[in-house]
Amino acid sequence: MPSPPSKPTDDPWIGRWSLVAKLTTNIEPNDHRLPTIKAMFNDFDTAYRDRNHQRFIQTGQRLRTLIEVSTSR
Repeated sequence: MPSPPSKPTDDPWIGRWSLVAKLTTNIEPNDHRLPTIKAMFNDFDTAYRDRNHQRFIQTGQRLRTLIEVSTSR
């Protein structure tokens, strides 16, 4: 019996990229964190292309920490 077709919402990458988008929504071009965030986007992209879930998640955790620490001041 063939497996049922997957729904796009079943793809974990959609949720991960959505969270990255949500975390970076308020980043402006003059934000001092932008160079670091751009480097993280390279990591996200590499992890996504390699289907390396763990690397993507770890980079996401670093991004969340960067955003939360610098906005809590």
